[in-house]
Amino acid sequence: MRFEEGGKFCELPGAKMGEVVVRFPPEASGYLHVGHAKAALLNQHYRDTFKGRLILRFDDTNPAKEKATYEESILSDLPRLGVHWDVRTHTSDHFELLMQLCEKMIREGNAYVDNTDGEKMKVERENRIPSVCRENSVEKNLQWWEEMKKGTEFGVQCCVRAKIDMNSNNGALRDPTIYRCKRESHVRTGSKYNVYPIYDFACPVVDSIEGVTHALRTSEYNDRNEQYAWICQALGLRCPHVIDYSRLALQNTVLSKRKLTWFVEEGIVDGWDDPRMPTVSGILRRGMTAEGLRQFILAQGGSRSSAQMEWDKIWAFNKKVIDPVAPRYTGLLLDPTAIAPSNHAPHGLVPVRVQEQTSLVEKQVLVHPKNENLGYRSILLGPVIYVEHADAVSFKEGENVTFINWGNCRVVKIDREDNLVTGVDVQLNLEDTDYKKTLKVTWLADPGSQHPSLTPVTCLIYDHLLTKAIISKDDDFKLFINQESKTEQCLLGDPALKDLKKGDIIQLQRRGYYICDAPYESKCLATGCESPCVLIQIPEGTAKPDSSSVATSSTSKGSGGSSKAKLQTPATTEMTAEEAAKAAERQRKKEEKKEARKEGRAKAKENKQQQQQQQKQSQPKERMTEQPTSAVEPCLVPAATKIKDEKSNAPETKSQTKKQTKLALEARKETDFADWYSQLITKAELLEYYDISGCYIIRPWAYSIWQTLQRFIDARLQSIGIENAYFPIFVSKSALEREKTHVADFAPEVAWVTRSGDSELAEPVAVRPTSETIMYPAFAKWIQSHRDLPLRLNQWNNVIRWEFKHPQPFLRTREFLWQEGHTAFAEKADAEAEVLSILDLYAEVYQDLLAVPVVKG
Repeated sequence: MRFEEGGKFCELPGAKMGEVVVRFPPEASGYLHVGHAKAALLNQHYRDTFKGRLILRFDDTNPAKEKATYEESILSDLPRLGVHWDVRTHTSDHFELLMQLCEKMIREGNAYVDNTDGEKMKVERENRIPSVCRENSVEKNLQWWEEMKKGTEFGVQCCVRAKIDMNSNNGALRDPTIYRCKRESHVRTGSKYNVYPIYDFACPVVDSIEGVTHALRTSEYNDRNEQYAWICQALGLRCPHVIDYSRLALQNTVLSKRKLTWFVEEGIVDGWDDPRMPTVSGILRRGMTAEGLRQFILAQGGSRSSAQMEWDKIWAFNKKVIDPVAPRYTGLLLDPTAIAPSNHAPHGLVPVRVQEQTSLVEKQVLVHPKNENLGYRSILLGPVIYVEHADAVSFKEGENVTFINWGNCRVVKIDREDNLVTGVDVQLNLEDTDYKKTLKVTWLADPGSQHPSLTPVTCLIYDHLLTKAIISKDDDFKLFINQESKTEQCLLGDPALKDLKKGDIIQLQRRGYYICDAPYESKCLATGCESPCVLIQIPEGTAKPDSSSVATSSTSKGSGGSSKAKLQTPATTEMTAEEAAKAAERQRKKEEKKEARKEGRAKAKENKQQQQQQQKQSQPKERMTEQPTSAVEPCLVPAATKIKDEKSNAPETKSQTKKQTKLALEARKETDFADWYSQLITKAELLEYYDISGCYIIRPWAYSIWQTLQRFIDARLQSIGIENAYFPIFVSKSALEREKTHVADFAPEVAWVTRSGDSELAEPVAVRPTSETIMYPAFAKWIQSHRDLPLRLNQWNNVIRWEFKHPQPFLRTREFLWQEGHTAFAEKADAEAEVLSILDLYAEVYQDLLAVPVVKG
C-alpha cells in the first residue's frame, strides 16, 4: 500500500473496510512537535484508507506533568495540521475500571504490591533478582493496595507490579510497575484519586475497551509489545494488533520535552512557538504548511527503520507546495550602518535615474509569473528607482541591465564616491528583448508624495538551535547551542506589502520565501509609531523532494514481486554509537567511490594511452636488476619486490562475482578507479579505514615510506644549519584571531576543543590547522635585533583540518603528517635564496625517492 509518490506503509493484519479503529494518544505534558505530527498523520492516513475511526485520547496518567493549557494547545495544533478525529477521550475516563482490573490481577496472583526502594528495584530488575515482596500473600497485597488508595505515608512508598518473569531476557517482562501512589491533584479528577496507572498498563486496557483494532506505536516500544499482549491475556481482554513504525528523528534537533523546556526557561528561544523550535506551532510559524508536512510524513511511510532526517528534506517538500501559489513581491536590503548618502536615498540603496521616463506610471504585472489564476497587481514605474548597492557595483557603462517586470535599460553613467556607487544613469532600451546574458535586478520606484510609500520590512532569519547534527545519548546538548541562530535584516518593500496578513506566504524575488509574522501598522497601538511588516524567511531545502530519498524502508531478498519496491538506506541510525559510526563509514566510502569514479572515467582513456606509450619506451627486463641509483632506494626496493613476489606467486582464486587481478583486486583501474584504489591500499596493507571520516590508520609499510622521507629530508636540513623544534598542537582562540587573515582560507576547517571531561572550557581551543599562529608570536619574542638573525627552524608534526569535501586516503584527509620549515633573515635576498634551495630539495625528494617527475615553475 503506497501513498502518492511511494512511501511504504505496513499492512494492517485483519483490517476490514469500515471496521478499522486507530488512536492518537498524546500526553498533555507539553506542546506537540513534529514527532507527534508523524504519529497523528499516520493514524489519520490509515483511518481514511479503511474508512474507519480515529480516536484522540489524552493520556493523562501523570498528574505531576499534565496541564490544561497543553491540552488546549494540542486541540488547537491538530486542526492546523489537517488532523480531524472522530472521538475524543481521556485515559482518566476509565480510572475506576483500571483500579478494578488492577485489584483483579492482585486477587488472581498476577500482581503484587512492592515497597522496595526505587533504586534497589532498578538494580534487582537488571540483575534478575526477585523482590522480597514477590511472594507476599494476596491478603497482604490487598492490605497494602488499600494503603496506596488512601495515600498514607506507607502507601506512597509502594507500587503495584505485574508478576510476569524476572528471568526473562526481555527487561520489560521483569515484573514491571503497573500502578503508583501519588498524592497530587489531577487536572480533571482533582484529588479524588491517590493512585494512578502506569502508561504501559493503561494503554493496552484502554485500547481494548475503546475498540481500537490496530495500535500504532514507535519502534522504541518494541520490547514492550510482549508486555502489552501479556496484560491483555491476563485480564481476558481482546488484544489489538500492534504496528511498529520508526519515530521521526531530525538532525540538529532534540525532541525531548525536558530539553525543549530548558530552551524556553533559559530564554534561548522566545517561547514554545519560536520558529527555531521543532514544535508544531514553531514550524508552522516558520512557514511550514500542513500539506507540505503531510506529504513528507506520508512519503516517509510507516517504515520501522530509524534514521536521522535532515530538515532540508522536509522544507523541500514544503517548497513544492508553496512555490506555485506564493505571490511575488520585491524587497530591497537596507544597510542601517551605512553612512547617510548625500543623495537622500535610503541607507544602502543606490538611486537610478531613468532617462526618458519623466513621470510616475502604474503598470499591471502578474502576481505569479507562472500562475495567471492569482491575477495581477500594480507596480510603479518612475524617473528615479532604487537598487541594492550590491547590484549597482555590478553595472558596467554601455551594457544592458534587465530590470525585472520592466525590461532592458542601457547603463549610461555610473557615479562613484570613495569606491562606492552613489548614482546611476540609465536609458530605456525596452525594444531589446534579449535577456539571456544580462544582469537581472530587482528595484523599486521612488513613489514621491502622490503614491503610497514603500513598506518598511523586518526580515527574521533562523538557523538550527544546535550546531551538531546528531546528538548521541552521551552528548550534553547544552555544549552545542548555536549562539547565532537568529539574524535580522531591514528591507524596503513594495507598497502592497502593507496589505499582508499574519500567516500570508509570499516570495520576495531573488531573496526567497517568507511568511508574514506581524502585519504592517501605520500606527502601533502599543507605541503609537509606525510598525514594520515582520517577515520570517522560510527554508527552501537544498535536497530535491524525492520520496525515495526520504523513505527509510528496505527491500528484503526473495520477497517476491518486489520489483516495485525501492531499496532505501538511512543516512545514520540512532541505535548505538558503534552502529552509527559504521553507517557513517559506509556512507563516506560510498561518497569517496562516487567522487573518485568521476575522476577515474575521465582518466581511463588517458591512462590507457600512457600505458601504450610506456610499453613502447620500456627497456629489456634485465634493466630491473640494475642497482638503485639513490642511497635511499635500498630501503624501498627489497620490501616492494617481496610484496610483489608474494602477490604474483599466490594462486588465483575464482570469484563468482567479479574477476580478480593478480593482486587479488576485484575491480579494474580502467573501469572503476574508486573501488580499485580502495582495494589497492587496503590489500597492500598500506592503510586501514577508521570510524571517523577522513582519518585513516597508516600501517607499518606505508609509515616506513614516511620515515624514509623524514630521515632523508632531516639529514639535508641539518646539514645546512636548520634545527628541529616542536610547538604545541593547541592554538588559543586569541592567537587565531590575530592571524585571521592568514587562516581565512581554511577557517571553516578548524577543529575546536570545547570541554575537558565534564567541564566546559572557558574559551574553546583550536587543534593546530597550521603552525604559523603558534610560531610567529614566539619568533617575535626571540628576535629582538639583527643579531638574533637568521632564525631557521623545522618542525615535524601532524595537522588537523576538518575537510568538508570528500576525503580521499593519502590525498585529502582530516589529519595528515606534516613537515614545515620557518626561517627569518635580515635580508630579503637571503630568504629568497633559501626558499629556492628548499624547493630544489623537494624536487629531489619527488624525483629520486618517489620517481615522480617535477616541472619547476
